[in-house]
Amino acid sequence: MIGFRDYSLYHFWCDDIANSLFKEDDIVINLASKQYMRLIKPYLNEKRRMITIDFQELKNGEWKTVGVHAKMARGEMVRFMAENQIKNPADLRDFHDFEFQFEPEVSSDDHYIFRTDFDFSQR
Repeated sequence: MIGFRDYSLYHFWCDDIANSLFKEDDIVINLASKQYMRLIKPYLNEKRRMITIDFQELKNGEWKTVGVHAKMARGEMVRFMAENQIKNPADLRDFHDFEFQFEPEVSSDDHYIFRTDFDFSQR
């Protein structure tokens, strides 16, 4: 029989991707979409920590993640991390591109939330 025999890619990869990500460090900064996070989340434990970064904008009175703007911000976050050689996750809180500000009152140790009122239509 030719073809894919596994019922999903999540099942196919099992813990291989998580093991690779955590091979050299016990903290991973998650800038991926929720879809990709599903590959790692089942394999987190007390020795493996993932910090998810969320970028939100105020829309109709509610804080929401706007996909295209979040993707732009994630790219800028990667640039920020590389240019500043970030080693300590707490230093990510200094990110301010697109006027995003770290919001400690709604963030947690494993979920950093940044919010902005930047007008992306003027960019």
